[in-house]
Amino acid sequence: MRRSEQWGCVRNCGACCRLADWLPNVDEIFLYGKDKALFLSMIRPEDGYCRHFDQDTRSCTIYHDRPWFCRVEADIFGHLYGMAVDEMDEFCRECCRDQIRKVFGADSTVRREFDELQERLEQEMIDERQPRIVPRHAVEMGEREGIVWWE
Repeated sequence: MRRSEQWGCVRNCGACCRLADWLPNVDEIFLYGKDKALFLSMIRPEDGYCRHFDQDTRSCTIYHDRPWFCRVEADIFGHLYGMAVDEMDEFCRECCRDQIRKVFGADSTVRREFDELQERLEQEMIDERQPRIVPRHAVEMGEREGIVWWE
C-alpha cells in the first residue's frame, strides 16, 4: 500500500489500474512516443484495465517491475505532471477520489475505505502535533519526564 503522511492507497483497490480512463490525457502526460506506446499496449481492450492487473487478487502481477509511470513517487509525479513535492499529497488524494468514483461509484465500499483511511491519516497528523505525557519509567530510558511537544 502506497502511503505518505497525508495520503494513502486502499489495499486491493486497482482504480488507477483502469488505464482506459487516462486516455483523454495521454498526449498531455507522455512526452516520448515509446512511453505512450508502452502505456497504450498495456490496456486490455475488453475492460480497459492494465494487462498486468489481476482481477481476482486485485493486484499488480509485475508490481516490483512495473513501468516508471505506474509509480507514485514525488520525482515521477514532478516529471509527469510538473508538480512540486509539497503538492503531491493533495493531488493524489483528489486523483484517487475521482478515479475511485469513476470505477466503483461515489457510494462504494472502496470509496468509503479510502475516505476512512484519509481521515485516519489526518487524525494521526493532528495527534502527532498534540502534547503527550512521558511516563516516569521512560525517563530511565533517556526521555525527559513531563510534556513533550512533537513538531
